[in-house]
This record gives sequence, C-alpha cells and structure tokens, in this order.
Amino acid sequence: MAGFYSKMRLFCCLSKPDIETGPLPILEALSCGIPVITTAVGWVKDNLTHMENAFIINEKEASDYGKLSRILKNINGRDDLRGKFKENGLRLMNNFTLDIYCDNLMKIYESK
Repeated sequence: MAGFYSKMRLFCCLSKPDIETGPLPILEALSCGIPVITTAVGWVKDNLTHMENAFIINEKEASDYGKLSRILKNINGRDDLRGKFKENGLRLMNNFTLDIYCDNLMKIYESK
C-alpha cells in the first residue's frame, strides 16, 4: 500500500458517523506521511486534531462539493500546511504500533 499512498499529495476519506467506526485507510495514509482530510468519525475524533495533524470537516461540509473542492484546492496549494500535517501525522503514528495495540487489547481482556 505504501507505493499507492506515496503517489498522493492528499488523502481524503469522508465517512458517515452512523456507518464508520474509524477508517483504517486514514492510518495507512498517515503512516506513509500523506496529509489527511476526513470527517470526525470513530477513533478520528479522539486521536486527530483539526489543523494539527489533519483537516477535519463536518458532515455538512463533506456533502457540499463546492466547499469540499475549495478545501482540497487550498490544502493542496499549501506546502507549509501539508508539511505540518505530514510531520505531526507521522509522530501520531508512533501511538499506533502493533506492540501498543496488543498491550491495550490485553488490558481490555484482563479487566474483564
């Protein structure tokens, strides 16, 4: 997947809150240093911060294709912002290692 993501300047993943619990492609894109535009669904709202490591839009903005187009063009043209999202997104991914995932899962099992 890294080859696929490496060809992107931005990754846009717009999910509906009542359907999605946390899109894994966002983790893949962040792991590859690709800036993300997304909606606040599932784990996104607890782990990503608007204008720090991602551009988070609400569901209404996601359905307004004119506004979405302007957001995409704006971020695509801002090397400074994409660089910030890339750096902070890669730093965030240090919290999503397999070891940390397994440790957290074991804590859940042991607490039951």
